[in-house]
Amino acid sequence: MSILTWYALRRNKQMFTTLMSSLNNSHPFKLTKFETCFLFLICTTPIIHTSMKGISVFFSHEGENTIYGVEVNLNLKGSVSIIKHMVTYLVYPTWANLLVLIYCLLCKTLCRSLSNLSTAIEKCSPQQFTLSKQVDIIKQELEINRVVRYLQAIFSVPSLLLSIAHFSVCISALGTSFNVPTLKMGWYCVIKFSLTLANSFIGLVTFLWMAGGLPVEAAKFKEAFRRKISQRVMFLRKEEEIHFEKYLPDVSSYVLSGWNIIYFQRSSILAVAGTLLTYTMLLIN
Repeated sequence: MSILTWYALRRNKQMFTTLMSSLNNSHPFKLTKFETCFLFLICTTPIIHTSMKGISVFFSHEGENTIYGVEVNLNLKGSVSIIKHMVTYLVYPTWANLLVLIYCLLCKTLCRSLSNLSTAIEKCSPQQFTLSKQVDIIKQELEINRVVRYLQAIFSVPSLLLSIAHFSVCISALGTSFNVPTLKMGWYCVIKFSLTLANSFIGLVTFLWMAGGLPVEAAKFKEAFRRKISQRVMFLRKEEEIHFEKYLPDVSSYVLSGWNIIYFQRSSILAVAGTLLTYTMLLIN
C-alpha cells in the first residue's frame, strides 16, 4: 500500500512542486510546536518499535539463534532483526503518517485562507463592500480553489489508499486483540497492538476532520458573502451587486475525495466509529 502511494505521488511530482510553490507564495504555512513534536514522534516510530522488540527478545530469550533455519550467532540475528523491523515500520506506519501529516497541513492552510476571506467580508461594512471589493474577494477565492484542485488531483489516489490502510489496520488490530487472550500475547504484543490501533484510528479521524474542514469553511464563505450582499442592497438600495450573488452557487463545495470513491467529510467520522464499534460488538459476541 505504501509503495502504491509513493508511486502515485511520484507520477504527480511536477504538480506537487507547483502546489507547494503556490502555497509558499500566497498562503505560507509554518509548523506549530505541537505539529513539530508530532513530526518528531512520527520519525522516531521505527526506533521506538524496534527498541521495544529488542528488549522483548532480550528478556524473554525467545527463539533459537537461527535465521530461516540457518544457525547464526546472536549478534548477527540481532542485527538482521533490527534492520527488518526498521524497514517494516518505515513502510508502515511512518510513511503513511508522514503523508497524512502533509495532507492535513495543506488542508489546514487552505482552511485558514478561506476563514481569513470570510473574516475580511464580515469586517467590511456594506458601504465598503463595493464592486471592486467583491471582485477582489472572488479573485482570491478562485486562487484558493485552484490550489484545492491541485491538492485533489495529487492526493486523490494516495488519500484513498491511506484511508483503506488505516481502516484495515484498525479492523486487524481489533480482531487480533479479541481473538487472542491478553495473557498469552505478552507485554510487547499488547503494547504493539494498542499503539497500532491508536495510530490507525487517530490517523483516520484526523484525516477526515482536516479534509472535512474545507467544505465547512466554504459554506461559511458563501454565507458571509451572501449576507454582506443583502446588507448592501438593503442599506444602500443598490441592486447592481446582485449579479455577483449568482456566482455563489458555482463556488466549489471543496469536498475532497479519494478517487471519487470516498468523500472526506466530518460526518464520515461517526460512520467510521460506528463501523468499528459494530465490528467490536460482533467479535465480543
